[in-house]
Amino acid sequence: MSPDGIIAMTRLDSSQHLNGANYFVWKKLVYGIIEEVGWKKTLSDEWMKNTPIGSERDVLSRNSRRAVRMLLSNMVFEVANEFKGYTYAHELWKALENEFAVVSAMDVKNMVMELTTMNYNGNIAGMARRREEIISHLEDNKVSVRTLVNILFLANLPREFGSVINLGLRGNIGSINAKAIDKDLVNVESWTFLYDLQR
Repeated sequence: MSPDGIIAMTRLDSSQHLNGANYFVWKKLVYGIIEEVGWKKTLSDEWMKNTPIGSERDVLSRNSRRAVRMLLSNMVFEVANEFKGYTYAHELWKALENEFAVVSAMDVKNMVMELTTMNYNGNIAGMARRREEIISHLEDNKVSVRTLVNILFLANLPREFGSVINLGLRGNIGSINAKAIDKDLVNVESWTFLYDLQR
């Protein structure tokens, strides 16, 4: 089969194209395809460093450019347009990771709140697919149960603790410090109590 034929056969359904929010699910799907067609080596720059100039390097270079075309063909137009300037697959792969693989505490909170407020709309398969995307996203980012509970705790506090909530959810998931948050909450509670007494 021609390389163009391979690329045509490796197109995902348009509902699975990379849109940013579905990065982790998409990454697993396209990684499987790249592995299956034998282009896995192109996702790392090791081949450029370690393969001497010659026919093997030429093949890897061609496959790397084909992998770029395949990856771009499995993105929504806006995302593909943003990343179309890359020549080699490992460059594009890394750029996508830098753009989409960072998860913030607010991202986690929004995903979990989405699950708790999801309404049945006659499409249980779509709801289940979104659930799996969220689980995959949390697993890929190694979101621990402790982190998840801390984020839900913050998300469900009353509005008078807004300054602490915003501070706690502003950073990435590794920056959540439960002891510091608890101390800030007690301080806000004390000031609120004193303010109420003076009114």
